[in-house]
Amino acid sequence: MGDWILITSEDLPALPHVANKVLSAVSDPASSAKTLQSIIETDQALAGRLLRMANSAMFAGTRETTTLQAAVARLGFNRVRNLVLIAATRDVLRSKNKTAEELWKHALGVGLASRMVGETLRLPPGAVDDLFLAGLFHDVGKVLMNNQKPERYLQIIQTALEQRRPTSEVEKEVFQFSHEEVGAMIVTKWKLPEFLVNPVRYHHLIQDERNKDIPSEKNVAAVATADLIANMIGIGLLTSATIAPVNVRSSRLLRLEQEQILPIAENLPDVYLSHANYFE
Repeated sequence: MGDWILITSEDLPALPHVANKVLSAVSDPASSAKTLQSIIETDQALAGRLLRMANSAMFAGTRETTTLQAAVARLGFNRVRNLVLIAATRDVLRSKNKTAEELWKHALGVGLASRMVGETLRLPPGAVDDLFLAGLFHDVGKVLMNNQKPERYLQIIQTALEQRRPTSEVEKEVFQFSHEEVGAMIVTKWKLPEFLVNPVRYHHLIQDERNKDIPSEKNVAAVATADLIANMIGIGLLTSATIAPVNVRSSRLLRLEQEQILPIAENLPDVYLSHANYFE
């Protein structure tokens, strides 16, 4: 049954060095914008990606940012941290494998939908940004499983779809780990911000009425609802049967009604198309 089992964090890839340094700098009260800029400048490819993302409609403000210095000054530490994490892990999240490419599209769709859920709930801008990052990382465990065993993982997806079973259930039969567990392991190993851990670990489990003690419940619920929305409209790879995002447990926890959810679903394709190129 299980021909590959993740046992320890040693099986997981390392977080790129520059991202590690940025995380440390952001958590250091003595750091300045100049400190962040000098760290990011050591990796020109990453700096270019960050600058491109900073000019997306989400972050650009009223005018285009043409220099890294201006981007760091305008965005602030937490947004720079989030964009560096996206830029630095882009190649980890998206390999040359076709399945990984589709997983990336789905991840970006869920990130954008999570952001839209946060805006609908009228959360503060910082919390909305954090939801975007949590949505983007929610299936990082699937990416890793696919990168390790692409043919076997594609079989898992096909089995889950054909049998209308949760992907996690089939993953455990084959690998003895679910993608949520693997994702939580890698987020912990990378020492990413704490707000990412629980949406990665519990975004499926929260839909089970028996799971009453989900930590960071509202954040997890926002990402879980966004995941269902992205699945419903077909952004990226479908890995399990679709579930309508209306009146599921995650939506009820957020008190999101159908008239709030449907505009997100209707607008998400256009939002995705207008933002995707910035995150390539």
